[in-house]
Amino acid sequence: MWTNTNVRNQSPVSAPDSRVPDFELNRAQWTALNRIRTGQGICNYILYKWGMTDSPLCECGLIQTIKHIVEECQRTRFEGGVTILHDCGPTAIKWLEELDVRL
Repeated sequence: MWTNTNVRNQSPVSAPDSRVPDFELNRAQWTALNRIRTGQGICNYILYKWGMTDSPLCECGLIQTIKHIVEECQRTRFEGGVTILHDCGPTAIKWLEELDVRL
């Protein structure tokens, strides 16, 4: 049933009933990681949509979505993308700690 649904970023999740990697992250890291996993986080696109900022653009000039932050932006992207970030290895944790964008 899980594989028959159309869920954003479904591919990294092999078993939705088991704990995801690095369940013991601190709250800020866990929150950011889950916002990335779902594609639903605080970014200029959403803030603009809600009327809370004047522009949906990133510092690089493109629309700032979660996907843009993680996979596209030259300044912030994580080299492995969402799939590798989901595994939450040491490189992913370091990236989350150093990310200067609040998700």
